[in-house]
Amino acid sequence: MTPQTLSRLKLAALMAAFIGPVLVAVAVYLNPGAWAPPASSHGEIIEPVIVLDEFRAEVVGGAVADGSADAAAGALDAGFFRGHWTLLLWGGADCGLDCEAGLFKMRQARLALGRHRGRVRTAYLLPPGEPLDIRPPQLLRRHPWLAVARLGGDARIVRALRERGITRLYAHQAEAARLLLAGKSVAIEAPTAFGKTEAFLVPIAHLAASMPRARTCAIFAYPTKALARDQLPKISSVAVSAGMRAAVLDGDTPPPEREAILARPPEMLITNFDLLHHQMLRAGRIAGLLHTVRFLVVDEAHEYTGIFGSNVHHIVARLKRLAGPLQCVAASATLSDSGRFCSELLGQEMSVVTAEGRRSPVDYAIMGPVGIPRRRLVVSLAKRMVRAGRRTMIFSNSHRNAELACAEARGSIAIEAHRGGLEPSRLRNVEARFRTGAIGAISCTSTMELGVDIGGVDCVISEAIPHRRFMQRMGRAGRTGRRGCAFLVLGGDPISQYYMANPGDYEQDEEAAHIDASNAYVEEHQVAAMAADRPLTAAEEAERAGAVSRCVASGLLAGPGGRLALTAAGRRTLEREYSIRGIGGAVEIYLGGRRAGRREMPIALTELHEGAIYMLGGRAHRVARLRYPRSPRAEIEPLAEGTRRQTRAICEDWPEVTGTLGSRDCHGMRVEFCALRIKKLVRGYVTLEGPDDAFGEPAELKRPLSYTFGTKGIRFRAPAPARTVGADDGAAAGAYHAAEHVIIEGSRMIIGASPADLGGMSMGSSGMIYVYDGAAGGSGASMALYERMERVVARARDIVAGCPCEAEAGCPRCTMSYRCGNNNQCLHKAGALESLRRIAEGDVTLPVDAGAGDVPIV
Repeated sequence: MTPQTLSRLKLAALMAAFIGPVLVAVAVYLNPGAWAPPASSHGEIIEPVIVLDEFRAEVVGGAVADGSADAAAGALDAGFFRGHWTLLLWGGADCGLDCEAGLFKMRQARLALGRHRGRVRTAYLLPPGEPLDIRPPQLLRRHPWLAVARLGGDARIVRALRERGITRLYAHQAEAARLLLAGKSVAIEAPTAFGKTEAFLVPIAHLAASMPRARTCAIFAYPTKALARDQLPKISSVAVSAGMRAAVLDGDTPPPEREAILARPPEMLITNFDLLHHQMLRAGRIAGLLHTVRFLVVDEAHEYTGIFGSNVHHIVARLKRLAGPLQCVAASATLSDSGRFCSELLGQEMSVVTAEGRRSPVDYAIMGPVGIPRRRLVVSLAKRMVRAGRRTMIFSNSHRNAELACAEARGSIAIEAHRGGLEPSRLRNVEARFRTGAIGAISCTSTMELGVDIGGVDCVISEAIPHRRFMQRMGRAGRTGRRGCAFLVLGGDPISQYYMANPGDYEQDEEAAHIDASNAYVEEHQVAAMAADRPLTAAEEAERAGAVSRCVASGLLAGPGGRLALTAAGRRTLEREYSIRGIGGAVEIYLGGRRAGRREMPIALTELHEGAIYMLGGRAHRVARLRYPRSPRAEIEPLAEGTRRQTRAICEDWPEVTGTLGSRDCHGMRVEFCALRIKKLVRGYVTLEGPDDAFGEPAELKRPLSYTFGTKGIRFRAPAPARTVGADDGAAAGAYHAAEHVIIEGSRMIIGASPADLGGMSMGSSGMIYVYDGAAGGSGASMALYERMERVVARARDIVAGCPCEAEAGCPRCTMSYRCGNNNQCLHKAGALESLRRIAEGDVTLPVDAGAGDVPIV
């Protein structure tokens, strides 16, 4: 055996001993020959760790070198491993809060490594005297930057943290503490379970401890009541250590507890924006607690997108009117542009702190079903995991898919559905049963992405979702010390087919969190609420003149200038009818005379018309009666167990442009961002024998349902596919319709939109295409599409070009949509591909208004 061979065997042994356990993700596919894993830390078998101790270097798990960083660079040059590596600096100068010496050392090390410095995935700095322990779970996580004692401030908090085993802060926690103690507002972006709470709780507790007692100085806002109550023990333990109190105040707080909070306000108040909105509106005793607030923490910030986030933006502004300037914290695990989004959400500049790394080993697989529906593969995986004793969460991107997965798995395993729109008591029951092991699986939507304690989770199964959101979902697995596993299950939809052919793009696609702070409906109602919080000043009336005039015209406000007041009718609207989570109204759902949930408008009309099949709790129900439009209410009745039939509404949408908000060129095509008025007409529905069917048997409603709402969207004129369809007007209309479908589908992973976020239609004669926000007033999704139009067009073109089907209309993997309002009629694949290619080639087209005979196709 040659020395070179012996060296390579030693290298292999080192890899197996040290780097193997560091691996937390392996991307695989049912057909391994179809593609190679993406070259990244989530797709490689080995990610080496470079350890530099005063520039004496060794490549742990890759090769061993003596001397300096130059030797490490030589090992890299020798090609012992590929891809990226992690830099770990050990020893050296003492690191204070500013860590200047450590950062200088890190820069010097990267320079010494020469051309390889761009391959540094993550860099970590160990404090002096910290023993080097290369056992992988500790290597990437447990080497902190700062001793808690060096924070200064209240020594009682330091002692309390030490009693919990927290003596040092990790790098991102130390940086967040430094900024907060310096009076800055901070956006913290860190993976799930990476100590985001401690990053803001510890410094805020230090600051709050020096303020007068018996007054509320910090608000911790969470998107759900369950998560708020889950965080209470952690927040309370730190507060109590410094002689302060923490309490939860929300709609579920019992009257005695609420009275105790009012009588003796806690220094730390845990709540949600729904309560803040209504209590400021009432200007009562609870609102009085808010005048002394100095800190606002918004956890799970990525949840505040769309209409909800647009309302939160205004609620924070109202809170500042009462309390004065606030020092804000926003924390998230999934935002790709946290500084921009959080600054827009909270209305002030935010300093960004990020953390990289992994909490515990989790293997994941990217899978695509071969010859079977995606849902069957999901259910098959869930059955295997549960029967093997692995507690499993199935994530779907829509209410419908979560319910269908639950229905298909029920009978084989103990499983329940968990999604928005269900009664809170039902959701808490599902969480408790999973926590105690009464059920082995939950089929859920993003409601369970949040960190509610449901006990240990071993396995996560998810349908296609942007990479950063999948990382958060995956973070729920492996919390009990066992190695976790996660499956991203692709399907037969256009997005899945694209990623099967282009897997490297999956980690590169970043969703764009979006709100629309200028939403006219939101602004109008929030300005009316401001007048109830505290009378508007003359300057505020002038600043918001447009919204004020709309409030007066709609009857929300009345009175002379400078003394406008909320009317009685306006108060009833704000308290009883207006929802900050969806402003288009809602349909209440009743089962057996009891309220079972609600669905927001306008999507409610497409799911709850008479004869519709509605999934609830994993079981199919039929809508027996719908009361509409006054006091909308749907009464449903259960169908036989195992019913697989589904319905899809047949709709007509008519657009009216009420204003042009901006325009730009996408290559040569002019794209306009517009204020729109959409008239939606639900005139019938189709019955689908299987949930994945593209076509169904149509039926007409006895009484069509109509709903008109204002929103925002884009419009553009697609180039005519003259080479493909010639003078065939019907085929051209099919090309525009297919292009509209695939543009909406292709945009989802680029802007992070959910299936319900965007609606669309094409005009059969002119080639005009409209894509609009599905929420009344606008959610910001179409604005994100407007800004990224070139990427979306390229993605749509590649989806159609990459689909091997030969059908003229295309198939569900390219041009067909399960949300199509006309039963996927009038589609032309080749024409759509030509039109999309001509956009990319620079064909010049300008928007036109609808002409005679120009009929919209939904």
